[in-house]
Amino acid sequence: MEFSLNRKKCPKTILFFSPTGHMGGAEHVLLRMCKELTNYKIVVIMPNEGILAEKLSPYVYKVVFFPRYFLQSGQIFNVLAGSFFLWLTLRLNGVFNVSIIHVNSIFCLYVPIYFGFFGRIKTIVHWADFDMRPGDINLVDWFSHVSILAVSKSIQRDLIKNGVRESKIRLLYNGTDDGCFNMTVAESRDVLNIQKDTFVVGMTGRIDSWKGHLVALQAFSKINIQNSYFIIMGEFYAAKDSGYYQQINDFIDDHRLRKRVLFTGRVENAPSVVQAMDVVLVPSENEPFGLVAIEAMAMKKPVIASNVGGLAEIVVDGETGFLVDSKDSDEWTNAMQKLADDKQLRVQLSNNGYERFRSVFGSNQFIEKLDAYYRTLGGNNDDT
Repeated sequence: MEFSLNRKKCPKTILFFSPTGHMGGAEHVLLRMCKELTNYKIVVIMPNEGILAEKLSPYVYKVVFFPRYFLQSGQIFNVLAGSFFLWLTLRLNGVFNVSIIHVNSIFCLYVPIYFGFFGRIKTIVHWADFDMRPGDINLVDWFSHVSILAVSKSIQRDLIKNGVRESKIRLLYNGTDDGCFNMTVAESRDVLNIQKDTFVVGMTGRIDSWKGHLVALQAFSKINIQNSYFIIMGEFYAAKDSGYYQQINDFIDDHRLRKRVLFTGRVENAPSVVQAMDVVLVPSENEPFGLVAIEAMAMKKPVIASNVGGLAEIVVDGETGFLVDSKDSDEWTNAMQKLADDKQLRVQLSNNGYERFRSVFGSNQFIEKLDAYYRTLGGNNDDT
């Protein structure tokens, strides 16, 4: 099988792989890449589920649906059969020339890597997870056509520690768009029925036990301020801990916080809710990167975050926010209290965070560095 036939004067084709069609952090990054890599012809391989395909359709050449069974399998027979089935599927969809394969998640490694091996196609694995399964590590380290984009120095160090050669890894922080300021804080609070003079903290992202919602609520219950409010934005994720949502609600009821905590569920226009917050909390037990933190900084919101993983690389303690122990609710309370008591400090941290976002984590920097990396692999815009 040969997949990498050259054609003159046409955009290079990038084949992106996603193991899911539901929207999460990795899928938001994929959407941003597809939207902004305008000099390439982009084909996305993904299962037929969720809303990702609909969001991608204006920006890509084609979305090709492929069985999740093959995408997530690591058994050699399934991988080989899946590689052949993918070759046939691409041909039936008119995709004959692939220059670069970009695997957007480690949960769909095997078929794209073997497909790239058979087709002699440079393959990039976007590593944004602390899961370091020995089989995955051996796979990416053994194949010479595979390289890795690590989303943080923390991930990069873990990969090397687990046996991946340093020469195969490139650090690339994720980026995000500039903050959306088309709604004032007062307008956002009016929509949410929150008083203008209230001190508001909040969290965004799915509700999962490792995201630290319960620790943040424990800390919030202890701050000494008359008017305060906690916004929890996101959907409950029950796959790992079905009782966590009940634990959160029990705590809220036991501490009489029901009138001071708002669950918004999934929100299509997330910035409209974040705008209502004085401070964004990211109390994750661990975090490979921390997209929520840079999105908050892009909206000029100070961040209190766990001193772990990629968060420790994003937030500059005392300059753009505070870094605290992920499990120490007293540290979280103290950090919240400082910001509740000092509006000028909030403004200072907000401005510093915004400048750091623009200089390090802006979408333009992310796309420019990614494009430059593609070029080093032979993925320049036009075939020659």
